[in-house]
Order: sequence, then C-alpha cells, then structure tokens
Amino acid sequence: MFCSDCGASIKMDDKFCFKCGSRVKVERAEEIAALPHVETAATYSGGIPAHQTGPIQYVQPRQMTTSDTRQYAGFWVRFGAMLIDQFVWFILAVALLVLPIEESLAVLLLIIISWLYYAMLESSSWQGTIGKLACGIVVSDLDGNRISFMRATGRYVGHILSGFFYIGYLMVAFTDKKRGLHDFMAGTIVYYKRSDGDGR
Repeated sequence: MFCSDCGASIKMDDKFCFKCGSRVKVERAEEIAALPHVETAATYSGGIPAHQTGPIQYVQPRQMTTSDTRQYAGFWVRFGAMLIDQFVWFILAVALLVLPIEESLAVLLLIIISWLYYAMLESSSWQGTIGKLACGIVVSDLDGNRISFMRATGRYVGHILSGFFYIGYLMVAFTDKKRGLHDFMAGTIVYYKRSDGDGR
C-alpha cells in the first residue's frame, strides 16, 4: 500500500509513514472498491486486464496503402515511340548497308545493333529508347525501378513474339497497366516520366 499524503510505499502494519511522518489512514475494503478503477501493471495477467470479462475483441490493424500516381502509356503513344525508333533504326541500317561488307555479315550486325539499341538504352539511366524519350515515356520494373540489361534483353526477345500478328502489341490497349506481351514476359511497365513521383 501507499501513503495517502506523499505516495511512499508502506507496509500494512505501519502506523506512520517513514518518509513524511504522517499517520497512515486505513480505509475499508468496500470504500476502496468503490473508487474509480485505475489499471496498473498489477491488474494485467498475460497482457489481459484482470477486471475484464467477456470475449476479447481484436481490431485488425489498418493496412498502409500507397497510391499509384503513374500514368501508364497507352497504345498510341507507344506506337508513336516505335515509329520514331524505326526511323532511327532505318538510318542505322542504311549506314551499315553502304559499307563494303558481305550481306550476311551486314544482316548479323543489324541484329546485334538492334538488340543493343533496345537493351542498352532501356536499362540505362534514360530508361528508354530515343523514341520513348521523345514521347516522354520510360520503362521500369513493376515497382518503378530501373531494369537490368538482362531483363531488357528478355523484353527485346518478347518484342519478337509480340510481333506475331501484332497481338502482343494490341494487348496494350486492354490489359491492366497497359502492358504488352513483352511487358508481361519481362515484368515491366511503361509510363509517362512526368507522372513518376520521384521526378525521374
């Protein structure tokens, strides 16, 4: 028990408080029980209030939600970006074909350059080809992070599959987050750079 004047801990049989010297007031149990209940560490057993009766109700913690502020690039803007890339690619192809090399070697070099053009630029800090940058869109993983060269290579291979009857490209018009077949294969998204929260 505690002294009613200074709050010092005292024994039940003490008549005077050893700290302040005041006389210990002995209150009846029924009077103490009538006082408003104050929960202390002693009122808990196993984390449950000793005075609590009935079933314990648990409240589900509110889950943190994050809003996706990205504006995903649709079919037509991506189509426009592809046309720009095709124009750039045409210039590179013409420059390569005029060189005095065998045709088979020229074709091989065109394939390698095409692969490096997409894979290196989309995995670079630009996060996109010249056509995508001109249209203000970038490529990232599902979390908005810059993709690796290997993932960009997988995306390039996916472009080849998307080119069959253009079904993979048409998927952009009606799929979640406007993703094409190559995006699903590589785990990527394409969105407007200005809609990215971190300003990239």
